[in-house]
Amino acid sequence: MMALTWQLIRAQSWRRLLLIAASSSAATIALLIMVSLLMLPEQPAEFLFAIVYDPSTRGGAVLALVLLLVPVLGLAYQVALLGSSTRARRLAVLQIAGATPRQLRSVGAALTAVPAAAGAVVGVLGFFVLRAVIGGLRLDSTTFADETVFPSLHLIPTSVTPAPWLIAAVVLVVTGTIGLMGWAVSRSADPAVAYSRVRRTPRRPPRPWGWVPITVGLGGLWLAVAVGTDSTATMLVLVGIGAIGLLMLAPWIAYRVGTAVARRATTTSTLLGSSRVVADPRTAGRAAAPIALVGLVVGGTSLIIAQLVVYRYFEAFYVVSILLVAVLLLTALIFTAFAIAVRSVETLTEHRRPIAALAAAGTPEAEIERSLITEASIVALPSVLVGVLLGCLPLLAMTLLPDFSEAEWEYGEGRSLLAAGLLSMPVAVIAGLALTRLAVTIATKLVRPWLRTATAAGNLRTE
Repeated sequence: MMALTWQLIRAQSWRRLLLIAASSSAATIALLIMVSLLMLPEQPAEFLFAIVYDPSTRGGAVLALVLLLVPVLGLAYQVALLGSSTRARRLAVLQIAGATPRQLRSVGAALTAVPAAAGAVVGVLGFFVLRAVIGGLRLDSTTFADETVFPSLHLIPTSVTPAPWLIAAVVLVVTGTIGLMGWAVSRSADPAVAYSRVRRTPRRPPRPWGWVPITVGLGGLWLAVAVGTDSTATMLVLVGIGAIGLLMLAPWIAYRVGTAVARRATTTSTLLGSSRVVADPRTAGRAAAPIALVGLVVGGTSLIIAQLVVYRYFEAFYVVSILLVAVLLLTALIFTAFAIAVRSVETLTEHRRPIAALAAAGTPEAEIERSLITEASIVALPSVLVGVLLGCLPLLAMTLLPDFSEAEWEYGEGRSLLAAGLLSMPVAVIAGLALTRLAVTIATKLVRPWLRTATAAGNLRTE
C-alpha cells in the first residue's frame, strides 16, 4: 500500500503539489513568527519595530498573523478538493481491489500531507532567512531602546529563538492540519457511486449561524467599551470571535445572493454563474470566505487612517504600520485569488461536458469566462461588503462615543473626527469592492487554459 500511495503522490499535477507546498510554507513561517512574538518578554533586549516591541500592541501583530493563516489554509483546502471526481474513481478502483475505507482515507491524507511536509521544511528555512533580513538588533545590558530606531523594519525577534522541539511541533501541526484536509475530503468522497448514475440527496441550504458569533463579538465590544476596559487581549478575542462568524456566514451569503441573482438573470453568464453557486454554496462560499476578513481589516484601517489625518499624525511609525497592513492585505488577496482560481478549475473540470455542449451550441468562450467571474463575484463581493461594514461601524462607535467631552465637541475636534470617519466608510467600501473585483478577475484570467480545455469538442464523448 505504501508503494501505491507513493505512486499516486507522484502522479499528482506539479501545480497541485506546488500550491500545497506554498500554503504549508507560508503557514509555517507565520506560526514560527507567532511563536517568537509570544516568547518575547515585556521589555525585549533588542531593537524592534514599536508594534512588536510594545506588549500592548504585540497582540495585534499576533492576531494579524492568525488572520493571515485563514486564506493560506483556505487555499490548501481548495487544492485538496481539486479533482474530486477523479479521486473518487481512483478510490473506487482501490475499494474494488480490496482496500478498506480506513486505508482509502489514509491515502487521501498522504496525498496532501507529503507535499505539506516538504513545504513546512522550506517554511522553516524561510523563517530563518526572514529573521536574518528583518530581525531585531541585539542590545547589550547597558543599552536602552531608542525610539528613533523603532520605525526601522525590525519585525522578527532575534533575542529569543524557538526551541528545536517547538519548530518540530509547528512542522507537525501544519503537516497534520493539511493532511486532515485530505483525509476529510477523501472521507466525503463516495467511491461507491463514482461510476454509477446515482446522485446524492440535495443538502439543505446553509443556515446563517455565523450571525451568532458576530453578535457575540459586537455585543462584547460594546460591553467592553461601556465598562471602560482597556484590555487589549479582551478586544482581540472579541474581534477574533466576530471574524469566525464572518467565515461561517460566507456560504449563507453565497446561497442568498446566488438565489436572488438567478431569479433576475437576464444574460447567459449571469444565469450560469448564479446557478452553480446555488447548486453548491458551501464550497463556493468557503473558497471566497477569507475575502470577508480582508474587508474587515480594510474597514478598520480606514477609520484609523481617518483619525491619523484629523490629528495630523504623520510620523514614520504610523506610515510604516499602515504599509505593513497593506502588505498583509496584499498577501491575503493573493492567496484568496489563487483559492478562487482553484475553485474555478474545479468547476471547469467537474462540468466539462455541459460546458463543451454550451460551446458546441454556439456560446462564446468569453461568455463562459464571464460566468466564472459572476460565480466568484456573487460570493466575494457581498462578503467583503459585510466585512467592511463590520470593520467600520464598531470602531467608529468605540472611537467617538466614550472619549469626547462637551468641550472637545465644542472646539470641533469630535465633529472633525466624526466627519472623517463617516467619509472614510464609503471610501473603504469602494476600495474593498475594487480590490475584490480585481482579485476575482485575475483569478479567472489564470484559468483560461483550463477553460479552453473544457470547451473542447472531445469532452462531448461518453465514457
